[in-house]
Amino acid sequence: MTINKTPNVTRTLVFINIFIHTIILIYALYIKNDPLFLQDIYFQFGLVPASFWDGAIWQPFTCLFLHGFQGLSLHLFVNMIALWSLGSAIELSIGSIPFTWLYFISGLFGSLAVVIFQPDLTMPTIGASGAIMGLLAALAIFYPNSTLFVFFFPMKARTAAIIFGFGSLILAFIDNTSNISHFGHFGGFIGGFLYTKLALRLKIGKNVLFNPYEDIIQKQEEELLKKMQEIEQIRKEQRDTPIYDFEEIFQNEKEKPHQRARKIFFDPETGKFYIVE
Repeated sequence: MTINKTPNVTRTLVFINIFIHTIILIYALYIKNDPLFLQDIYFQFGLVPASFWDGAIWQPFTCLFLHGFQGLSLHLFVNMIALWSLGSAIELSIGSIPFTWLYFISGLFGSLAVVIFQPDLTMPTIGASGAIMGLLAALAIFYPNSTLFVFFFPMKARTAAIIFGFGSLILAFIDNTSNISHFGHFGGFIGGFLYTKLALRLKIGKNVLFNPYEDIIQKQEEELLKKMQEIEQIRKEQRDTPIYDFEEIFQNEKEKPHQRARKIFFDPETGKFYIVE
C-alpha cells in the first residue's frame, strides 16, 4: 500500500495564494498600469461588511485569497510561512479532506465575525489569517506540547494558541489604529476550535490522530502473527510424532528371518523414523 506523504491541499493553497497575488500585481502595474486597480480589486473581492449586507455574498470566501502589497508583500509571506508550517503537520495527521474543511470553515468563521461585529465597516478585510488562526487552534488540540517558533521565540502550541486567541479578542475592542482584523483572527480561531472538537471529536491534550502508516503497521502485525502460528503448528506436529520403541522394533525384525534385513533411519528435518530394506 502506498501512503501519500505530501500535504497536497496545503501545497495547493500556498500555490493559489501566491499565484493570485502575482497575477494581480503584474496586471495592475505592468498591463493595466494603474495602481488604483488594486484598490478596486480589494473593494470588490475583499470583505467589506457594508457591501456584503448589500448583496456581495462572495466576499467572505474570496477575501481569503487576497493579501496586501505593502512591504514587499510581507503580509503574504508571513501568512504562507504559517500556512505551510501548520497546515503540513495537520493535513498529514487528519487527512486532506478533513483538513480542507478545517481550513475553509475557519476562514469563513473569521469572515462571519467581521460582518457580525463590524457590520458598518466600509474598508476591505483581506488575507488568510483567519483560516490560519483556525489551524493554530487545531494544532493546540492535536499537539499541545509541540514547540513552535513564534517570531523566532520557542513556544508551546497550547501557549501560542491561548496568547493569539485571547489576545485577538482583547485587541478587537481596544485596537482601532493598526488596521489588523482582530475580529477576523478571533473568529477563525473559534471556527477551527469548534470544527476540531465537534467534527473531528478530539479531546483536548490527547493525540488521538489519524496515523497514515496505520494500515502498513497492521499488515506487518498480521504477517508476523501468521508466521508465529505456522511455527507453533510445526512445533505441535513435532510433539505429536510417535516415539518408537527400538528394542521392540529390533525384536520384531529378528522374529522375521524370512524377510530381508532392514535398517532404521531418523530424519531430523521431518522428525520421523524410516525403515529401509
